[in-house]
Amino acid sequence: MVLRLTDDAPKVTKKILGHALELTIHHPTIGPKICNKWITVDTIIDAIRAAAVIDASIGMNGRLLGTLLPKIPKYESIGRFDGSNLSGFFRAKYSKQSYYIILPPGEQAEYPLFDKQWKEEVEKEKSLISFRSLKSNDIPPVEQLLEQGKKGSPVQRRATYIVNPQNTKSDSHERQQDSGQVSKSDSHERQQDSDHVDMPRQQSVSGTYWDSPEAYKLFKPRQCGSNCLSAVERRIKLLQRAQQFEGWRDLVHGRDPDNVCSNYDKLVIRQKSMFILKAYQIAILEMNRKTWLECCEIAVHEINLLGVTLTTRGDNLSRWHRLFRTREAFLHPNLEARVGRDPLPPFLRMFPDAATKIKQFCRVNLLNLNVETVHQFILNKVFPRIYAVWASEQKAVATLSNPF
Repeated sequence: MVLRLTDDAPKVTKKILGHALELTIHHPTIGPKICNKWITVDTIIDAIRAAAVIDASIGMNGRLLGTLLPKIPKYESIGRFDGSNLSGFFRAKYSKQSYYIILPPGEQAEYPLFDKQWKEEVEKEKSLISFRSLKSNDIPPVEQLLEQGKKGSPVQRRATYIVNPQNTKSDSHERQQDSGQVSKSDSHERQQDSDHVDMPRQQSVSGTYWDSPEAYKLFKPRQCGSNCLSAVERRIKLLQRAQQFEGWRDLVHGRDPDNVCSNYDKLVIRQKSMFILKAYQIAILEMNRKTWLECCEIAVHEINLLGVTLTTRGDNLSRWHRLFRTREAFLHPNLEARVGRDPLPPFLRMFPDAATKIKQFCRVNLLNLNVETVHQFILNKVFPRIYAVWASEQKAVATLSNPF
């Protein structure tokens, strides 16, 4: 099926784009190449063209795709990571560029931890994806096959880059020199030990605390093959964003797309980030001379000296760390938004002043508060006030339209 340009459809519409995406995603050879990974908008356009589901005369570009995609009912929540997006299609923006990930419908994607290395990995993945003719999509180019034979598969190269990009060659050379001196029994014992420890194998073992199973159990790097020390350093950069304008969103799971977080919630997120950030910095310098709890106690003491007293106990900070390390973000402060539900009805979202007045009335009248009193307050106070504001606005508009 090819969607061709007709008089009724002089350009790409959201209907044409929706059908083209569905056909491309379910293509037997092209679909698997673009699913379950972060890709650029250019990769999606190249995949649509390679699948030949849109006539070549129809112009397609990243800006048009980014504009039309949220207008398709199925993909209207493409930018939400709070559990309400069930389409399996997610979009995130970094450095004025859009990145997409396509998952099976119903599955949820984690908001990416943007940094220079992440962007380089996505760009490298883009260069490895080949959309050749439909008959040879699964056959990589000859140059790629030759390079794979020299340097290993693309997956192995990416894993090596994540683990230790600088010491890979030297470690490999040292292992080759020492291979003649290591007996088969010793090699078998090391293999059993590495299988027994539930942690990714590191290519360079320096004997420090950060290479131990205890460090892996405490900090639990999310990226496969990532070193604990590099994971902590990456989290430090992430936590530093909390003090930037709108940077607190990077620390909230789902990024609060409906702006539910209050000013107090934002303050708590920023202060928690300061405590955990300081504990990580102390841990890099002091562990394993000090325990993790001792590092937390020192961090709490130093942050309290700055006037931030959200907590005065190290065990509270340790608990915040355990909650943070799972997603490398804090759970949404609002319980309704945490599970993907809108915490306010449409009326109160449209008139936030009315929601403020109702909250003030409930706090003042806690002793005799019930459904009837709130109902009467809304009818007798809230609605008349909203109508008065609306009438004054209409009068101002009429005056501007007919000044004489």
